Amino acid sequence: MRILIADDDQSLSRVLQIQLESNDHQVTVVFDGKACLDEISNDFDVCVLDLNMPKLNGLQVLESLDGNMPCPIVVLTAYDDVKSIVKATKLSAFDYLTKPFEAAKLLRTIDLAKSDWDLRSENKKLRQLLLQKTNVLEASIKNSDFTEQSFVLPKNGLNVEELLNDLLAQALERCNNNQTKAGKLLGLSRQQVIHRMRKWKQ
Repeated sequence: MRILIADDDQSLSRVLQIQLESNDHQVTVVFDGKACLDEISNDFDVCVLDLNMPKLNGLQVLESLDGNMPCPIVVLTAYDDVKSIVKATKLSAFDYLTKPFEAAKLLRTIDLAKSDWDLRSENKKLRQLLLQKTNVLEASIKNSDFTEQSFVLPKNGLNVEELLNDLLAQALERCNNNQTKAGKLLGLSRQQVIHRMRKWKQ
């Protein structure tokens, strides 16, 4: 992973850099909040951000990003300042570590931050794909012979595969089980419709 460390404590930053690089990570170090803002958009996987820094502190960095995070951010604090930690979390920080901390805990938190980020990114892509499919379906319905019929879209967070199966069932009902017509509404071939129907019976 490419990791950005932003901490004005140069000794600690150097130690963290050695620990992370010994675990096959690429590390860039900056020593103030302004430099962090200048660097953070350069394709990092995770940013480790100290809350107490010159020029811009960690909270000011988070406020400047205004929720538009280019990567997940783990904040560091020298003491359990609950107010600052809560604020950092509200500003979209993934998690926090209180100094001093063990290297294993830092590595584990960084891995979790990256995994969470990847999962959220994948979910976002699926939602975009779902919206795209829904828009195509709605356009197909409007341009078809079934404009007086409405399809009920599920609202319970189904994944794309489940949604397509649900919509296919509705399309078959609207088309009196005509597999060819139902498939056309969803952009599926007759063979794809038959394949999905067989899966339902298993």
